[in-house]
Parts: sequence; structure tokens; C-alpha cells
Amino acid sequence: MAWQLKFLRSSAFALLPGGQWLRTIKRKLVPYPAHLDPGTLDDAFEIIAMLDRAGMRLRGRVVLEVGSGWRPIIPLLMRLAGAHRVYLVDTQRLLDAPLLRGIAGELSEQSDTISARLGTDAVHVQATLHCPADATLAELLEYFGFVYLAPADATALALDDDSIDIAISRAVLEHIPPVTLARIFAELRRVLNADGAMCHIVDNSDHWWHVDRRLSRINFLRYSEVRWRWFAINPLDYQNRLRHSDYLNLAQRSGFEIVEDRSVPDPRALDELQRLRVDRMFATYFPDDLATLTSRFVARAEPNSPQAESRRSLKNEEAVSDRTSATDVPANQERIKPSTRGW
Repeated sequence: MAWQLKFLRSSAFALLPGGQWLRTIKRKLVPYPAHLDPGTLDDAFEIIAMLDRAGMRLRGRVVLEVGSGWRPIIPLLMRLAGAHRVYLVDTQRLLDAPLLRGIAGELSEQSDTISARLGTDAVHVQATLHCPADATLAELLEYFGFVYLAPADATALALDDDSIDIAISRAVLEHIPPVTLARIFAELRRVLNADGAMCHIVDNSDHWWHVDRRLSRINFLRYSEVRWRWFAINPLDYQNRLRHSDYLNLAQRSGFEIVEDRSVPDPRALDELQRLRVDRMFATYFPDDLATLTSRFVARAEPNSPQAESRRSLKNEEAVSDRTSATDVPANQERIKPSTRGW
């Protein structure tokens, strides 16, 4: 399909009154397929491998996935790799019992491959993925050790400080505006414990290429920001067009240290840059940065970062407030504690 036709159809659907209601009806009539995406499965193994190399083995860990989407492939792989609990965070409530049960069944059929990649027993994989056929979503979530936070705001999670060991995402960050993404990284820094880490895989390519392979995978670099906004009339089509270095800089400014970066420029994209006239907003980027089509990196919480020091200072202030004599406030009035949030 020509990408222009896909764009027009998507935009028209977004402009229709009651679009969300129509999507709900469509989903009831045509359920979302529970098929196993090989690319997502490979990326799940890659996330596990990167965390392992960074000294963050999943055994016994509490994991949070940003943007869990329709198919819980990665959360199930996290559990098979030994994660104790997985939080699934999303802006919309997309997951249901048939999808969760269907993906578990699809993964069970790949038990030999999964056991070989994770170094575990195939029988264990099948036993873990086997679930009651008539269970509700709530029962399945409890069965698999999942906590489903949806709809939820990833910039203000209903979680305690230092309550998460690992945060992950796959093909999600490129759909988030930069200002919001900075707030999400700051929030992840808050909920991650002192030894915590986050691991992200980001698709930095023009997603219209997935619809129309005649396009260059860096075609969207041609457009100014004003022109590019017109291609996201439907919010589901939004891409921030951040480059690899932007994600690393955002992570570092949020109090993280990059401990592994497995991102390399795409040779074909480098060649296309010789002929593509990029917009001036990308003029200061190095060609390798513009041509890096997939970001794969692990960042650990930096204990001595300004963000961490600020949080410690706020906690100390709260502790002093708690020690204030009860005679300082009326007996029937609850003491107001200073906020421990960074914004």
C-alpha cells in the first residue's frame, strides 16, 4: 500500500466523531490476533542478554515494562527468565484474557527454542506457560505474576520510590514527545532502586516505511517539524524523530549512566544520506547518528547524580518534618509532609 493512502485512511479515522467508540466496537467484532511476532521475540532475548551482560540477571527481579501493548510477549519471557514480578504499564487498556492466554500458548509451542536461548528446561517453560482455559484476566495476571497498570501515566506511576529493579521498553519511546520522555526517564529514575537499570530498544526509522517499502527508512528526515506534524493527525502515527544520541543524552540528564550501547549505523541508510536532503533541524547531527535505525542500550541508575542527591535531600527534609514535636500542630490535624516528587 502507498503510504499516502495509509496516512489518509488513518487521519480520516482519527477525525471521525466517536473514533474511540468505533475502535472498541471493531475490537469486539474482530479480536486482536494473538500471533507471535518473531521480531518481538528476538528483541526480548536481546533485552535479556543485554541486562545479563550489564550484571542485571533477571532471577528474582521486579521488572517494569513501559508500553506493554497488545501482546505480552516480553513480560512472559521476563518471567521465564526468572523475574519475580512484572509490571505492565500502558496508556490504554489493551490486554485481555484471550490475548494473554493465546500468547502464552504460542510461546509454549516455541518451548525448545526458548529453553535453548534461556538455558532452562523445555518442560519448565511449558509448565510455566500452561494456564487455566476459563480464567479471567485478573486471574491470569495473578497466575503469571503480572501487575497491569492501564490506563496509567508513565510520568507519574503509582509506585513507591526504589521499588523496581529493571525498567524496559521495546519500540515505544519513538512514539513519545521529547518533553514527556524526559519526564518518564525521571520517573523511572525515581522508582528504580539504587542498583537498578533500564534497557530500551528504539526503532529510529520512518515507520511509514513499514507500510510502503519504496520509501527510504530515513525519509522522515526530509521534513521540518511543522510539516512533519501534519503526518500525525492520528496520534497513533506520531514519531518524535529523535536520533540515537538524543536518547542517550536524555537518559544521562535524568541521572543514568550508559553501561552498554549496542547501536550501530545502518550501511544502507548511510548511503541514502548521500542523496537525501535532510531538514536543517538535523544539520548538526553526525551521519552515523542519523543512520542509526535501532537504539539498543542499557543505563544504570547513577547513585551520585544530581537527581539522586536531590531525592536524598527531600527525604532528609521529610525525616526532619516527621521528627517535629506533635505539639507543633493541633492534635486533630494531620501533618502535611513535603512532597518527595521531583516535579
